[in-house]
Amino acid sequence: MKQKLLAAVMCIVSLGCAALGQTPDIVAFQGNGVLTWSNALPNQAYEVQWASTLTGTWFSTWSFLDNVSSTSQIVRASVPMFYRVSTAPHIGLLTEIFSSQSGCNAYVTTNTDSSYDSFEREYHFGPVVSGSLAQNATEHDNSSSSYDLVKQFTDINALVHRTENQLSRDGISGDGSCCKVEYHYADASIEEAIECENAPYYEPHTYYNGQTDKIVDHIDIYLRGGNQHGYEKDDVVFGFTEKPSTMIELALPVLTGHVTHTLLNIEPLRRDVGDRIEYEIYDGVTTESNLLTNTKNEIVNLSTNPTLLRVVLFPSPANPLPKTPAIKSLSFSYWYRP
Repeated sequence: MKQKLLAAVMCIVSLGCAALGQTPDIVAFQGNGVLTWSNALPNQAYEVQWASTLTGTWFSTWSFLDNVSSTSQIVRASVPMFYRVSTAPHIGLLTEIFSSQSGCNAYVTTNTDSSYDSFEREYHFGPVVSGSLAQNATEHDNSSSSYDLVKQFTDINALVHRTENQLSRDGISGDGSCCKVEYHYADASIEEAIECENAPYYEPHTYYNGQTDKIVDHIDIYLRGGNQHGYEKDDVVFGFTEKPSTMIELALPVLTGHVTHTLLNIEPLRRDVGDRIEYEIYDGVTTESNLLTNTKNEIVNLSTNPTLLRVVLFPSPANPLPKTPAIKSLSFSYWYRP
């Protein structure tokens, strides 16, 4: 089966992208048939052409092309005989390809590297906000100008996102009533969040936990009246639910010909013992799952070309590290028959 290579290079972590109009420069051809070229532009497709003689016709069909990889601006492919690299028709990949991610549990952190004027994207496994871990609707009041302990949530022993309650006060003079929520972590550290209210009727307030990666042991709630009667009630603690995986979904451009193989190379940022990073492709009807990264995978189940690429991050099954596994760049290549 003859195949044609189209190496679609997604330049996610830019290392100083080549200027428009630059042609690929072949920088190495090793004895084992590994061809390397540089100046690969983001969003540009490339094909490797070969000939049986230097003066012969150049072809782009292959009988045994293999070992293709691409990271940023460097692409490698195993080729026979004589070779050259030529740009192929533009296939419309988005430079900011990660902007097409979807899924509420795909956490994203963006940093700017001013020395390269480039961007680094971090995608990592993470939990999503769930329902309440604990609640107490009892109304308490306090007229003291100092904080008094009014409620405790003991034996939380979980990741906490936030606490919500309602506050009000008597009168309109003097300081407003304030509520302080103390998060006591399993490592014995403490962080607090404070909200105040001046209205003589109940208003909702939210107290965000500033250390969502830490296990919360217990929560203390304090109330201060501010020389008037202050009131608080309807306390609810919201935690996280650990998902079995985090999925990053990327839209693919329209792919040429009949795609037979795919390859997703990733550059990990953090890994943990026992975690997994896989990918799957989807053609609008069928999904091809459990595909290995950094490995050329043959398409078996799809009847048409894939339209979506999904990267799936699985945490370690035992005591997983927070926000792990994480990746910061990827490149996607595919093989097709004309």
